[in-house]
Amino acid sequence: MDAVCFATPRSVMTSRWANPTLLLAGKYDFVCGPSHARFIANRLPGASLAIIEDAGHIPSWESPARFRNAVQSWLAESGAD
Repeated sequence: MDAVCFATPRSVMTSRWANPTLLLAGKYDFVCGPSHARFIANRLPGASLAIIEDAGHIPSWESPARFRNAVQSWLAESGAD
């Protein structure tokens, strides 16, 4: 279970989460980065995952344009915009 970020909700671990979900992770995040996000995304039905290539632990601050684009794309694709 070492691939799970300490903040992962129990509902994710049991796959009971039923909401559209976008997971974002900075490629260089060594706290709760891509491996953690993939672990969670693989357990959520229909979850989407975006890895922000030039960011670490705070992609919304380190790469705001790419972060915003990932969120806007996901919203448009999911019909939630």
